[in-house]
Amino acid sequence: MPTRDQYRFLGKDEIRRLIEERSLRVEPLLTDKQITAVGIDLRLDSRFRRFREYIHGMLDITEEVFEEEVYEFIETKISRKAIKEENKEKIYLNIEPLILQPKEFIIAQTFEYVVLPNNLIGFLDGRSSLARRGLMIHATAGSIEPGFHGRITLELGNIGKIPLKIYPLTRIANLHLAMISNLEEGYRGQFNFQVRMKPPKPDEDLLRLLGKDLR
Repeated sequence: MPTRDQYRFLGKDEIRRLIEERSLRVEPLLTDKQITAVGIDLRLDSRFRRFREYIHGMLDITEEVFEEEVYEFIETKISRKAIKEENKEKIYLNIEPLILQPKEFIIAQTFEYVVLPNNLIGFLDGRSSLARRGLMIHATAGSIEPGFHGRITLELGNIGKIPLKIYPLTRIANLHLAMISNLEEGYRGQFNFQVRMKPPKPDEDLLRLLGKDLR
């Protein structure tokens, strides 16, 4: 597989054309300014998963994760409010933030639902303005495979020493897109078509190596 610097990344005009043709879908885009010179700014959704104190003491990556034992589900509120300005009524959003404590790690997702064709691969990068406040956007999952459908999972961590107040609909990351040879079959993994973050399943390859029963 090529290294990242060997790909040809798409520019603004190519991205717009693919979106207009509906071969690439990133929905909803709240403003055209989310399409940058070499990517698309993605926003933070209002749904989060925060880790609970685990009753079994430790997580075994060969065992299936039961959501209610591991995660606390949090959904913050987004509502509209009207404000009178110079005899005109303007509509603004009232967005409830989430506090991310120092060293805390949570699972989040993008506001946009993304559909990649089989000839595009995506790379997710955090934004410098947020990194300078101590916010990490993804721990490991930085690439989005061709053929992926769904909201992209974000692995948010506060690696600083100060609590962070984060807001849904913030432009949280930039998705860069590169052309590859068209695949006959794109991504068909466990996280395809997700609208809400899914817990991981055990790695079947590891289970085979350990001689564990596959069900």
